[in-house]
Formats: sequence, C-alpha cells, structure tokens
Amino acid sequence: MLHRTTFDWWSPEERALAVEVNAFADSMRERNMAAMWSHDVPRDTIAELGRRGYFGAVIPQAYGGMSPGTGDATRLSIIMEALGRIPGATMAFGVGCAFHIATHGTEDQKQRWLPGLAAGTTLGAVAVTEPYAGSDAGGIATFARPTPGGYLLNGRKRYITHTGLADVYLVYAATSTDPASVKKRTHLSAFLVPADSPRLNVERLYDLGGSQYLRNGVLHFDDVFLTEDAMLGAPGDGWSVMTGGLNVERVAVACKCIGMMGESLATSWQWLRRRWQFGTSLDRLATIRARMGTALAEGISVRTTAYHAAHLLDTGAEGSGLEASAAKLLAAETALRGASTALELMGADGYSRHYPVFQIMQDLRLYQVGAGSNDVLRGLIFRLGEKRFVEILAEEPMAILPPTLTPITAEPTSNSLTDTILRLLAETYRLHPGLHMTLPDLRRRLPAVDVDSADFAEAVDTLESKEFVSVARRGSDVIGLRPTYTGLDAAHDSAYFRLIPDWATDLQ
Repeated sequence: MLHRTTFDWWSPEERALAVEVNAFADSMRERNMAAMWSHDVPRDTIAELGRRGYFGAVIPQAYGGMSPGTGDATRLSIIMEALGRIPGATMAFGVGCAFHIATHGTEDQKQRWLPGLAAGTTLGAVAVTEPYAGSDAGGIATFARPTPGGYLLNGRKRYITHTGLADVYLVYAATSTDPASVKKRTHLSAFLVPADSPRLNVERLYDLGGSQYLRNGVLHFDDVFLTEDAMLGAPGDGWSVMTGGLNVERVAVACKCIGMMGESLATSWQWLRRRWQFGTSLDRLATIRARMGTALAEGISVRTTAYHAAHLLDTGAEGSGLEASAAKLLAAETALRGASTALELMGADGYSRHYPVFQIMQDLRLYQVGAGSNDVLRGLIFRLGEKRFVEILAEEPMAILPPTLTPITAEPTSNSLTDTILRLLAETYRLHPGLHMTLPDLRRRLPAVDVDSADFAEAVDTLESKEFVSVARRGSDVIGLRPTYTGLDAAHDSAYFRLIPDWATDLQ
C-alpha cells in the first residue's frame, strides 16, 4: 500500500528494484502467511531470497553481492520494506553480519563468508545481547581469553535471531577488564564464530509472543576455541564495529515496520470495502474514514522520514545518525499504532488469525525494543539533537517585554566586579524571573569581563558568601548563577522590578 510511492531522489536502479522486490513479495504473501499457523521457518523463501540476490544488498559486487559501493542504506531499506509485507520473510532476512564483514573484514574473511551470505546458502547472525547485558552493551560479560594460537570464548548470548540455524555468528566479547579500556569502550572485540565450532551449544529456544516462525534463543560458549583470524577488526575494535552499522540497520528496520504497517492497512481497507453495516460498506462511514485517513497520513510521513534518513546516510551527510534514530523510533511506534487501528476497524475479524493483521501487530511489538529500544533511542536522539543545535540552545530565550525592560549595556556598570555581576543578574531577573544565567550568557552580556578568570571566580564566591547569589554547579564547575531575594534587594529597590501594565489602573 504505502510502498507504491517512490521518491524523486531515487536512482533508476532503485526504482526498478522497488518494482521487482514488491512483485516478489506479492507472489510469496500466501505462502508466508501460512507460516503463521506453525513454527515453520520459511526455508524455501530464504532460498529464493538468496537466488534473487537480496541477501547481498550491502555486500560488494566483487563478492557476489548487489552493492556497487554506494546507495547501501536505500537499497537495503527498499528490500526490507517490501519483505516487511510478508510475515516471516523479513524475520529470516538478516544482513547485519554480512554488513560488518564487508566493512571490517580481512580479504580472507570476505572471501570465506561473503559469497555464501550473498547467495543465501550461508546464514549469519549477530550475537550482542546477554542475560545480564541488553541495552547496556558495554556491560557484555562473555569473555575471550588469549590462548596459544587464538582465543577461548566463554559466556552466553540470548535473544539471538537464527539460533541453531545460522552458519556463522558475529559475537561480541570482552577481551580486557582494564577499567580505562572499559571507560573508553575499547574492552570489546568482535569474532566470527562458525556454528559448528566444538563446545558451542544451543542452550534454549524461546517461544516468542509474536514472530512464531523466527528461531530465537540462547547460545552457550564453553571454552570455544577461536583462531586469531576469527577476530573481526583489531583487538578492542568491537564497540566501533558494533555501532558502525547501527544507523543503516535502524533505517532498514524503520522501512521494514512501514512495510508491515502498509500490509495491515491494505488488508483492513479491503475488508472495510466489503463489510456492509448500517446500510452501507464500512469504508463509507465518516468515523472509519477519519481513523484510516489519520493512519495513512502518519504512514506517509514516517516513510518519507525514513527514506530521507537513508538518503542522508548514502550521501555521507554529517550527523545523519540523528535522522536514522528518529526514523526507527517513529516508524516502530507509528506502524504499531497503524496496525492497531487496522485491527480495531475490522472488529473481531481483525483479532482473528484468519487475517494477518493481528499477527502483524504482534510482530511489530518486537520493534519497540529491537534494533535499539525506543526508550533508549529517545535519550540518544536528545543527545544528538543537543549536539547538533548547541549554538542555538546556548542563546538566551526570547523575552517579549516593554521597551523599558531592555537588557543593560555590555559595559560594566561600576568599578566593582561583584557589583557588576549582581546588577546584571538583577537585570536578567526582570527579563527571565526564575532562570539562571549560564556562563555563555555572561560572556555575551559582559564581553569586557573574563568569566573564566580567577578574579571572576573570587567575585562569585564573595557574592555567594553574602547570600546574594545562588550558584548552580556540575561537580566543581560553575554552570549558572541567579540572584537571591537578598541579592535583588541589595541591587535595587523594589520599584526597579515593578512591572504593572497600563490597563491595570487600580495598581498604578
């Protein structure tokens, strides 16, 4: 449904790919929807995905993939959106392992793994999460200890997609316990672990609330021996390897969610056109149209956001991780809301497994926590936004006040530094009662004063000792000042702060 729209910035190859992969999705919908009734892994679909080359979306052409070296995020997102329309197909479509090998692997590692991964004859899996380390990936406890000829890997990984099916696992493990390394995130390393490695066992398979055709479970590494050439990147590169592909993964997952949402809306819309109540088909009722229209508007908006983020990644735009994270967060939540709307509009039929809407909604719940928990992403988006807009955020908020309350001039008002600071704080109180002045505010308003000097610090200490100012500190650093009531009284008489509008004649 939503997938029918292309974007002006797509290349002819990307447009052709969208047509091709969506035609494939149409041809496989019935087969894969049947997988909802069992824990059936759609192996024939996996094989067909490989034959069509879709697993090679981010693998260079030299190793059997589709990538010419550009457009990886958009290409992968187009494929993921289309396969998101097929329950089961995208769940089995894991390219994270291939992406990291293509980006960080040695030539021998690329030759060994990438052709099979591109063809779908080799399945890869990424193993980050552990029983005691989820969103806090820096707390990984699985450890790789050096031993003659390589490493011994010990630990557990859980919620691993393709547990027991993958041919190779990309495993992140600690290789150092040095506190300095842990603080700098250089204590982790990445390893390519063949699934047939001795002493690597499947400890558990989960029966998930959704995605019943997704094999997911716990891996146990019990003195698994890895040769030195199993390491992906250098020792201590694990964190950078792990985070290096997150932005591409997030926009691809965003588009996957949009594909799932589009399928649920299309199913509901088709049903509504054929369900007659109150003398008409339900799609003619104003309340139905309003809800479906809202869902459609949200879907179109977030889809544009996601593909714009993919375009930024492909063009190397600086700081595009902000858009990628925002796209994943918004798409996951919008898609779940849209699928819920589709279910509710279909009534009991929507809740029945006879139609795919309920299953899609259940599967979409995974992406509130998968590919980066949405709650964690909110904090990340805030930090990235704060970094991008730091210059704007450092400015004082605009205060719309009468001309009589314009800020004081930038020059000190007396020979006393303490008096100058206090008077400026009092004047700021008239503009922004209740707010602190930050050090950047003071630098702008007092350019003749060195705010970072010992003299300034001494003046602030003097004002604080007299209880004329309140000082906000982060650690030992002063980050803001505001006048106390005592300080305001010391700076000016009460008439100075009086602001009564002309229309309040009884208070004039």
